[in-house]
Amino acid sequence: MKTLVDLFNLGMMRSHADIIPSVEGVVLNLGAGKKVIPGAVPFDYPEWDANCDRLPYEDGTVDMIHAYHFLEHVKNIGFIMMEMQRVLKPGGHINIVVPYYTSHMQASDIFHEHVFTERTFEKMFNYGYYEKDKIPAMDIVTNFIMGDQEYNLALICQLRKPLES
Repeated sequence: MKTLVDLFNLGMMRSHADIIPSVEGVVLNLGAGKKVIPGAVPFDYPEWDANCDRLPYEDGTVDMIHAYHFLEHVKNIGFIMMEMQRVLKPGGHINIVVPYYTSHMQASDIFHEHVFTERTFEKMFNYGYYEKDKIPAMDIVTNFIMGDQEYNLALICQLRKPLES
């Protein structure tokens, strides 16, 4: 991405012909729908069910994952977050765009299973109450709310898998 606006436009499915950086290696586009990201392998329902289907990659073999307007539709978010982290290389990134919890875009879609705030990922990685569901921590590189009106406020987040020590 060249700018934050580029990332917002991509996540909101606006024009994005030249804003995806060239990444050597394996790039996935989860919940791809009609969003074509050049060089990214698309995954979407019904061929792939994010609630229960593992990603067909070995541990630590994926360089980047795009997840735009996808995570809010997944019922088993713990499973897909752990699965993304499993296949991601240390230092690899997950780029996420989801509707912000107060936006009309979030509230008006009956197929949204989850809401997201600027603290969602922090709590996801650090909430130890339910140890069986604890998702291994990832670095939160970027985390902000953006929109040009209340209707389309979105949370834009980039996570990075920590480097192995």
